[in-house]
Amino acid sequence: HQIAYIPAGQTHPAHFPSLFNALAQREVAEVYEQDQTFLLNKQTTPHGTLYVARNITIFEQREDKFTALTFILVGLISILSWWLARVTLMCEKLSWRLDLKSELDHGTQIELFFQPA
Repeated sequence: HQIAYIPAGQTHPAHFPSLFNALAQREVAEVYEQDQTFLLNKQTTPHGTLYVARNITIFEQREDKFTALTFILVGLISILSWWLARVTLMCEKLSWRLDLKSELDHGTQIELFFQPA
């Protein structure tokens, strides 16, 4: 964390962190500086202005990893669903063929609704 406090009526000192320049016209900002992400807050009171910067780089990295993992899981679930649908269809076809063979083996008459050529 970086914290800076400017009492009311004073100007920014020369050693004021440049990170807080993004808060000139805003109360909250997200700033990227030197491969890091900072969440900046400015709170003005009658006694002065408080500036707070929080390094949220680790949270940004976790979010990127979570997003990548989510895409991978969705892909794997889609592939598994497709594969299970194919297996189910194959099992249904095999079951229908076995039922037909069983009926033919037991001498069951099958009515044909078309005239063979």
